[in-house]
Amino acid sequence: MKTPVLQILLVLLLMAMVVPVSAELKVAFVRVEQAIIDSEEAQGEVEKLTAVFKPEQDRLNALRDEIIALEDRAQKDIDILSQTEIADLRSEVENKQLEFQYGSTRLQNDVNAAQENLMQKMGPKFNAVLQDLIELEGYDMVINYVPNLMLYVNPKHDITAKVTQLLDERKDENPFEESDSESESE
Repeated sequence: MKTPVLQILLVLLLMAMVVPVSAELKVAFVRVEQAIIDSEEAQGEVEKLTAVFKPEQDRLNALRDEIIALEDRAQKDIDILSQTEIADLRSEVENKQLEFQYGSTRLQNDVNAAQENLMQKMGPKFNAVLQDLIELEGYDMVINYVPNLMLYVNPKHDITAKVTQLLDERKDENPFEESDSESESE
């Protein structure tokens, strides 16, 4: 399996070999995740997900505040608390920290899964829009822009905004409608 760096080097090598043959090579770059996330449809989904995850985020924020308050109390009252009370306070702080860490990890995993689900859901529509744009604009090559792998990309070759605009224009289209109705009729 090739690494992304090797894939990009291969693409650049192929481009270098093709450019002398055809000075008309039309190349574009797209930021796939940004194009999808910036679309109106994805923004609506993000708002729904934010509402779903808000209660857990609020609970974790309150738990964090409790931990801070307990730590402040332990530091402020250390001279007047007995050894047993200090041990109990430390134990309570540790338990709340563990609960906070577990809850934060679980929430982050749920958010990541929701984001991945959104990308998979929007993937077919993104691919259809990109294919239409490739045909319309006559691109010979479209590369997924990965900032950490690309040293420089001229912004005039970035078609992310165009893709997002087309996604917005087609936000009411469901790429699964045809396949759903076909599978129901079988």
